[in-house]
Parts: sequence; C-alpha cells; structure tokens
Amino acid sequence: MTDRRRFVRNFAVLNVFVVFAIAVLWREGVVWPLFRNDSSHLSVVIVAWTAWGLTVAWRGDWARVEEFMDDVVSLGLLGTVIGFAQALVNITPEAVSAGATA
Repeated sequence: MTDRRRFVRNFAVLNVFVVFAIAVLWREGVVWPLFRNDSSHLSVVIVAWTAWGLTVAWRGDWARVEEFMDDVVSLGLLGTVIGFAQALVNITPEAVSAGATA
C-alpha cells in the first residue's frame, strides 16, 4: 500500500470516527446546547467553515487545507473573545470593588 493510499485511508477512518462521536454526543443532548446558547452564531460559522475545509481536503487540495485550519483557529479565538465580552458585560466597577463581599 502506498503512503498516499494509507494517508487517505487513515483520513477517512478519522473522519468516520469523528462523525460517529458527534452523533453519539448529539443523541446524548450535548451538542445542541452549544448552538442554541450561542447568540453570536459563531459556532455555526465554525462548523460550516470546517465542513467546507473537509470537502477541500477530500478533493485532495492540501495547499488550501492549511489556510482552512488557520481560519478555524482564528474563528475559535474570536469566539473566545466574544464569549469573554458577553460574560463580563454585566460586571460593574461597584460589584468588583475591594470592599464587596460575596
């Protein structure tokens, strides 16, 4: 078996495993809250961009796959910043003053 065929086979097995894991997590009710509670809808964008990147990978355009990987990481970091901003929006200086007790 050539290295290319072995790589494609491993890539396919990994993708089947990931799809199976997502299906199990969806059935257990873990996946849907991630999308339902996302007011920025960035989770949908990340999933769509990752799916498009996987499509490009399946076609064998590996030069573009690296760009997709970088974009997904950037979208994830953007989501982290948005999430922190949303979490801290209701915190006021009075609530964080040195004399305040919980």
